[in-house]
Amino acid sequence: MNTPNITFPQLICSVDYVSIGHSCIVSVRQIVQETSNFTYYNISTTTVTATRTTTIVSSSTTAVVGVPTQFPTQIPTPINISMPINNTTMKTFYIRIRFLSSGSVMTLNPMFNLSNTIIRTMPLGGYATIFRSSIDQNINFVFLLYDENNRLSDRVYPRQPILANLYGAFDITGNNTLLVAQNETTTSWSLLLINLPPLSPLKDSGYGNLHVVTTYPQRNITDLILSTNVINITFQDQISLSDGNLTIYQIINQTNILRQRINSRTCDVTNKKCFISNDTVRLEVFDSTFNDPNGQYFIQMDNNFIKSFVYNEPMLGIEQNIWAFQTAKNSPNKRSSDLLGKVLLTISGTTYFKELNDSGRNEFFSTLLRELTVRIPIEPERLSTNGRYQIDNPWSDSEQIRIPIFIKEARNNNEKLTVNVRNDLNTLVKQKQYTGIGTGTVTNLLDENYGFQQVASPGEFFEIHQIKFILLFVGIVLCLALFLGARYKSRESQNFVILQLGITIFRIVTTTIFVFTDARTVQNLFIPGVIFLMLPIAFNLTIAFSILFSEHSKEFAEWFAHHGRAATMSLTIIFWGACADIFLGDIPQLIIQIIYIYYTIEYDITALFTIIASGLSTLSNVLSKLFFIKFDKLSPYHKEEDQSDNSDDLGKSNLEEPYIDRSVEQRENSGEPVEKRENPEELGSNSESTNVEG
Repeated sequence: MNTPNITFPQLICSVDYVSIGHSCIVSVRQIVQETSNFTYYNISTTTVTATRTTTIVSSSTTAVVGVPTQFPTQIPTPINISMPINNTTMKTFYIRIRFLSSGSVMTLNPMFNLSNTIIRTMPLGGYATIFRSSIDQNINFVFLLYDENNRLSDRVYPRQPILANLYGAFDITGNNTLLVAQNETTTSWSLLLINLPPLSPLKDSGYGNLHVVTTYPQRNITDLILSTNVINITFQDQISLSDGNLTIYQIINQTNILRQRINSRTCDVTNKKCFISNDTVRLEVFDSTFNDPNGQYFIQMDNNFIKSFVYNEPMLGIEQNIWAFQTAKNSPNKRSSDLLGKVLLTISGTTYFKELNDSGRNEFFSTLLRELTVRIPIEPERLSTNGRYQIDNPWSDSEQIRIPIFIKEARNNNEKLTVNVRNDLNTLVKQKQYTGIGTGTVTNLLDENYGFQQVASPGEFFEIHQIKFILLFVGIVLCLALFLGARYKSRESQNFVILQLGITIFRIVTTTIFVFTDARTVQNLFIPGVIFLMLPIAFNLTIAFSILFSEHSKEFAEWFAHHGRAATMSLTIIFWGACADIFLGDIPQLIIQIIYIYYTIEYDITALFTIIASGLSTLSNVLSKLFFIKFDKLSPYHKEEDQSDNSDDLGKSNLEEPYIDRSVEQRENSGEPVEKRENPEELGSNSESTNVEG
């Protein structure tokens, strides 16, 4: 300002609680100087001496001679004397300036012509003028209230003056309360709280913000419907979304628990998650936000969450614990069963989990449950985990760990159903950037894309894989039909081989798939699975090639020419090899699959078929060995061991049949003379016989 002698000793600025933008009260002090001129009149006697001049004329010279002449006179003369006197005065007055964040000044109005006064704006409109005076080391504190039109309010605090401390400290808080520091003693100090009245032309709706007209849910209600998913706020003027947060908290054990956070800048306007209609904003919230029966909630709105549509200026919000309310009681519940679900750790969470030792992992699970019970919320005893985990995407570089979560059924009507807990937890995890899940030390490591997924019950599992179960049933029926058909044609044949062949093929296929897919999801199962998958195959191949090479040797050809039957030694090797295969393949694989069942979270259809195939294979192999032993004893080839040297170096079996020449028998029956042929066994190593003529 160009006005001279102007000083600004005080400037108090704040958000404009009544209008839009900001407001400043400026204390202006001007020094004014005035000059006064005074005239004095004085009469004095003055003597004036005059000179008379005489001129003498001659023929040669001319002279001028002055002759003094005395004229006594008295002249009264007035004397005007001006003496400037400086008068200094100090003027103090106040100016209120309303302006926008852009710097544009909306109004500039003078307020009061008061001196030695402190002026503060009040959050609910009006001003407080404070006078402080010092008397005997005490400060007398007096205040007056004025409305927005600078009119003195008739609401006066009766106990004035107030005795303040040596500094006369005071403040006006956001809830329109005047705080005055009282005189201190050596052992105590105190504050005087004075609730100031609202002096604004706008109606105070109790939200600490004169621009808010009403809300849904309303303040202090106690019966908000559970899972309410909408919030409404109506303002005095037309509004638009800006860049701030609206945060919903639940008070649990005197602790503010974040339930949901909505940012007005990132809110989904396209799908009407945030919707503006003139002076009202409508916000959609998650079903899991107001899900706790008899829950204590409050909503906090930041400054600049919305802004004035006309001036594009941020507007005031709502402080915490002002917009507070309570949800309704729970309705009678239907009985619900226990539920098993699973969560997935993020890649960074998986890396962190793998670096923990056993005690660290136990603490990890405990912290996870503790944070979930608060953020759902749910009774701590209804949430548990078995401390096991399963690897997801085992063949990928981005492995992730799945963790099981057990939810016990509700015990009374005040507890939420397990299905509601499941839905709430799934929403909380998927929306963790807006919910309390994102603020936990462990819950923040949960994968928001996975959420919380329920493990299928046996009935649901069968329904999902119904076609696969039907195909398995058809395959079993087909094998049984072939077995029964073959047995009907020939009871003496070893028809059980048909069933064994089908079960073996089924086991090999399913076990191979299981080892290279499901076994990798459980720690330390993959390598044993591969070993016990390959070991029986290598063992059986070794036995098969050993028998094959021995049957092509010269000794076996000579021996087989003597006996003409399958060697008992080969049968014995096959028998004991098959027994060893049970212990090398069937039983270890069955144990591996049982371990998988114990540690896995969700059973896969491939793993289920594998354990079925392994069980059937183990059972069929044991039964086949028992049948073989029984068949070996009842076989018509099983005779007592001959006392002669019929057992040669190849280990001839007592199952051999005596040699009979059927052609000789036919000649004898026809009456033709024949010569008896010798048994080739009696010829020693020479198996050729002499021709006999008829």
